[in-house]
Amino acid sequence: EPVMAAVKNIFVLGTTGNIGMATIKQLADVHNGKVPITAGARNVEKAQAAFGSLPGVRVVNADMAQPAGLVSAFTGVDSLYIVTPGSEDRATLTIGAIDAAKKAHVGHVVVVSVLTAGTDTIFGRQLAPVERALVNSGLSYTALRLPLFMDNAFAHQGSIQGQRIIFGPMYAYNFAVAVAVADAAKAAAVVLSSPRQHAGRVYKLFSSRFTQAQLADAFSYALGEEVKYAQVSYDAARQAFIGMGFPAWQTDGILEIYRLIDASSPITNAGDSENDYSHITGEPPTTLQAWVDGVKGAFK
Repeated sequence: EPVMAAVKNIFVLGTTGNIGMATIKQLADVHNGKVPITAGARNVEKAQAAFGSLPGVRVVNADMAQPAGLVSAFTGVDSLYIVTPGSEDRATLTIGAIDAAKKAHVGHVVVVSVLTAGTDTIFGRQLAPVERALVNSGLSYTALRLPLFMDNAFAHQGSIQGQRIIFGPMYAYNFAVAVAVADAAKAAAVVLSSPRQHAGRVYKLFSSRFTQAQLADAFSYALGEEVKYAQVSYDAARQAFIGMGFPAWQTDGILEIYRLIDASSPITNAGDSENDYSHITGEPPTTLQAWVDGVKGAFK
């Protein structure tokens, strides 16, 4: 059977964040109405506005905080993507969704995890029980471990536009892996569309491996003007994140990842041999320069 018609339907839970939204758009693009895609969202209006008109996509109300309602929403679902939410109680919410999938006898479940799952960090402690619940659910499953997003560079939009500077607490020359949201969506769409080939796997997905100095160089090249990296204290970085509206727990979780990068952790500085992106998609991932070139208009 053709790879792309290996499932009867696909359900994405958690569709109004970056990952969910990009995945729905990618699935609509790949299947073009041939496979029914359901976007489960808490905010139906927002989801409807974002992709209600895409081929084969229908939006339904689905709230992880109401797991009882999820069982009926998941009934008859062949391939389910649970996009772990960005809230402090995300372990409880995601495990509740996995339980609902089990009760509804879903064919295959894909869950977003983090590269640091299982480490003694905020995000690592949140996602370890989620991965355990998935593995122990008895369902056919795939976990996608994602690092920080390349798209987080939008946090530097103001300072790049105004001062041609990227501020951050990390050392300038330590390497770290990151994933483009578009690449994460592309890989997820492949797994959701042909899940049987990816059953029982815990994948690591990243696009590129680079230093903060290289990030500044990529922007310099794209903009045709020098962009510098300026190292600031961890305290200053914490204040900046909280000032941008990040909750304290999430800020501290991000800063823990930065400290792993500063310590040259083999988790954040993973080698290409650990990257499952090309194995899944058959394509090379997005390079740092290609990603920056694609968004440079927003940083001029």
